[in-house]
Amino acid sequence: MPLYNITLKTEAPVEELEKAKAAAKENGGVIRHEYSIIKGFTVEFPDDTVQTFQSTKHVHVEQDGAATTYEMTWYQLCGLLSSMMPCTSSEYRPFSKC
Repeated sequence: MPLYNITLKTEAPVEELEKAKAAAKENGGVIRHEYSIIKGFTVEFPDDTVQTFQSTKHVHVEQDGAATTYEMTWYQLCGLLSSMMPCTSSEYRPFSKC
């Protein structure tokens, strides 16, 4: 059984967290961790059960997995910033191509 992270959406009332935990348990899920900084928990349950949580307007469901980072050089960062910052010839933009 895979692990899933269940978190409340920003506009969701806090009570929805307890409802989500109860629903997870009712559907055969086992809560493996409860978070204190964010409103959420990690639950282990079958794939077919997750569909009911994804359709809820109050919670976000994400399968647990390895997190990766992207390494970027200073040159790549400057190129990215310049593509995001429109400029005119009268403005000074240190990362722009003006």
